[in-house]
Amino acid sequence: MEIKPLVLFVFLAFAFSVPASAMSVDIEIMDALNGRSSFLEFNNTTAAYFSFDWENIGSLDCNARLRVDITDPEGRVNSVWSREIPLAPGDSGLFEAYYFPKERGRYRAEIYMQYCNEFLRVSRFNFTYSPANQLLSSGDLKISASSDEDEVFFSLDPKIDLTGVRIIPLSHPKTWIFEPAKVGEISAGTHKEAVLGYKPAVWMPRNVTFAVVSDEGYREVNVQLERGKNHTSTLIFLLALALIISIAFNLSFFKLPKRPDGKEKEKEETPRKGKK
Repeated sequence: MEIKPLVLFVFLAFAFSVPASAMSVDIEIMDALNGRSSFLEFNNTTAAYFSFDWENIGSLDCNARLRVDITDPEGRVNSVWSREIPLAPGDSGLFEAYYFPKERGRYRAEIYMQYCNEFLRVSRFNFTYSPANQLLSSGDLKISASSDEDEVFFSLDPKIDLTGVRIIPLSHPKTWIFEPAKVGEISAGTHKEAVLGYKPAVWMPRNVTFAVVSDEGYREVNVQLERGKNHTSTLIFLLALALIISIAFNLSFFKLPKRPDGKEKEKEETPRKGKK
């Protein structure tokens, strides 16, 4: 017998005797994290205004947020954020962030997109800012504010017409995320409420300064961040109300059955045996 045919026969016999599981091939499709922007708008009239469009072209659902790191003329770095927007694959969102400098000079902006907990740098540029806003008096604009653990509530009562109103955080813990609030126009003598969200790194009572900025001027307001005082009592009330409703609902199933004449049956007594 020749050696070559024997070797070929042994090889084929061994190959076809290998279990199917040993010959399987695993194919893994990696999820894609990707996005793109169609435009970036910047305006620095009454405040530095950043508007950024972002589209999720990947295969993952992502929460996205714009972050702008701004270096002032003294070399100090401040971060401003947009609100967070959830983006499914194919969705797009418009992200807006505001910065209110009060010093004249040259600034540097570095723009990042926080995307599925990743930071992607999308642009950087320098800009010059010359403050033109005048300070509004308490007679022009009355402001009151309160807070809970993740939101700040503002009540605005102007005595003059205000346009382009925005609420911008000025001073706060650097590791905390504060979103801006876009209010718009407020007519004189009307009442307007606005909500500004924030995300603390570790929550604790803090004093934070905000600027209510409009085309007509601005006012600053200090807010002592506190947890909502009425949340616990409200929760207890709702739980008690739910318990009462549940008990009443269950008791409705334990009514005495009714006789054919419509009257409820009385409890039958066991007849006593008469004496013999």
